[in-house]
Amino acid sequence: MATVRFSGELTGHIIQNAKDLFKQRIEDAKANVPKDIADRVYERGLGRYQERFNALPSVFFRHEDTMKIVKIGDVKCYVECRYSGGRKVYPIGEMPPETMLKFEGYSYMGQGLALINTDGFWDDILAEVTAYQQAIDNLHSQQTSFIDSVKKVIAAHATLAPALKMWPALWDLIPEGTKNKHKEIVERNKSTPTVDVDLGSLTAAVTFSKLTR
Repeated sequence: MATVRFSGELTGHIIQNAKDLFKQRIEDAKANVPKDIADRVYERGLGRYQERFNALPSVFFRHEDTMKIVKIGDVKCYVECRYSGGRKVYPIGEMPPETMLKFEGYSYMGQGLALINTDGFWDDILAEVTAYQQAIDNLHSQQTSFIDSVKKVIAAHATLAPALKMWPALWDLIPEGTKNKHKEIVERNKSTPTVDVDLGSLTAAVTFSKLTR
C-alpha cells in the first residue's frame, strides 16, 4: 500500500469531516425552538394593545416576521422563531414599561428583544430557552471534544496506516482521494540499463565456446 503522510491539507480535511459529523444534529437542535414561543411572548407583552394597533395605519409601526429573543433578565441568549399568524407590529421607539420588553441591539442580525424578568415575569420562558440553549451547547461541547481527540490520534502518527490500525473508524473521516491513494498497490519497477552491443552475438559466442571446449 502507498504511504500516506498526514499533511496539513489532509489533516484539515479530516478535522472538517469530524466537525461535519455534528452539523445536522446541531442544526436540528437550533430548529427545535420552544413551541409557539414568539406568539406567547408577544401576546403576554403586547397583546393588550392589539386592538389599538389594528385601529391605526400600519405606517405608525415597525413590522417583524420573526421574534429574536436576545436576553431574558440578565441571561444572554439567542432564539429566533416565526409567528404563527404572519408579521407582527411593534411600536416605533421605546416599549411601554408594562410590556416587560425592550429592544436590544444584536449586531448584523438586527434588533432583538430583551425580556425584563422583574419578579419572575418571564421565568417560564427563561426555563424553556435555557433548556433549548443547553441542548445546543452540549452538542457543541461534544463536537469540540471529538475533534480534539481526532487531533490527538493524528498527532501521534506521521503516516496514515498506523493511525488506522490504532483507530479503524478514522477511515470514515478520510477524503475519497486519500482512500484511493492508500489502497494503491505500489509497483516498484526496476530500471533496466541498456548497452550498445549485440547481446545475441555475445550469447552465441559463449554458447559456441562451451561446445568447442
